[in-house]
Parts: sequence; structure tokens; C-alpha cells
Amino acid sequence: MNDRKAPSFKNVHIAGFKTGISMPANTPAEFDGLTIEGCETAIDLRDPPSFLSQLGLPVSTPPESLLEALEILNGPAVETVKAKEARLNSSRLFEWLGASANLSTVAQSLVSLSQSRVYKDSLEFLKDVVAP
Repeated sequence: MNDRKAPSFKNVHIAGFKTGISMPANTPAEFDGLTIEGCETAIDLRDPPSFLSQLGLPVSTPPESLLEALEILNGPAVETVKAKEARLNSSRLFEWLGASANLSTVAQSLVSLSQSRVYKDSLEFLKDVVAP
């Protein structure tokens, strides 16, 4: 997905927390001498629905439609937020959502994501999900 090195946990003892380790489900990690005790959840592997819900999208959102919408937002940096939202209105994602969601809220969430540091990681993640 990207060139980041997998996190490595060596001789780590985690005790007494609600969650010991929380990380995206698709993150490779190395564990050597890791102990987790007294935690409600030892390792929480977060999945795409968490990502979707943060954007105000249903769990059943087609990943290829979300990827297309995010790629639409990869347009000119000088484009206004209103112009980006207008381009999103013609996407397959918004056609699929129809009246089932607050489109304005979803558009604002997607535009905010497109302007954040995690935008490229989100694109790469969705490309991996959509890839055959």
C-alpha cells in the first residue's frame, strides 16, 4: 500500500488499558516478546467500516465509488470548496447515496479528507481494496 516500514513490537508489556494496541486491519506488524494483560481488548484491528462511518457513509458503500469520489477531489488546488462539492454531485457515489444520506455533510467530509495529511493513504488503501 505504501512504503512505510511495518511497526515492530519487541519486549513490550502492556497492562491495564482499555485497548492494548489499536491499528488498521491491513497494517503488517512484527511482534516479538509482546505481552498484553488486563486490557478489555488486547489488539483492536480497525476495519474499513470505521473509516466509512467517520465520513458519514453507510457500511455498504461501494469502495470503487468512494475511490472515484476521492479522485475527483484530486483536482486543482485553487478550486474552491463549493466547486469541489459541485463536482462530487455528479459522482457514482452521490448517485448511489441518493436520498439516503445528507449529501452536503458527506461532501464536506470528503473535501476535508482531501485536504488532510491522510488523503494519499486513504486513496492507496481504497485502491488496494478495489484492486482485483
